[in-house]
Amino acid sequence: MKKNNKTKQNRESRKNVYLLIAGMAIVVILAVICVVLSLRPTEFEIAKEKCGENPVIASSFAASWSYDLPGDKYYNPRGGMGIEFFCSESEAQAAGYRHSPLNNTDTQTK
Repeated sequence: MKKNNKTKQNRESRKNVYLLIAGMAIVVILAVICVVLSLRPTEFEIAKEKCGENPVIASSFAASWSYDLPGDKYYNPRGGMGIEFFCSESEAQAAGYRHSPLNNTDTQTK
């Protein structure tokens, strides 16, 4: 009877070790994925390189179809869903966007 209990305990111990190793492997894999994703350039960085300066940021969020210029009060390079980048205000307008009415015209730089 003692041998069966000892065998059962050994199996449980091995099972716990395997689960611990599997859990640690998952954590390492997720950490590697996070590092790799953080190293790739953002859409904003790609657009900035393409344009040679900060791009115009356009958004179709909530069907507003508006854009912000560098220097505008609500210019936000973090991006998000429904965000497009343009190298000029005229490109944004040609795509159907209008200048955001939320920006104070005194602080704009064109």
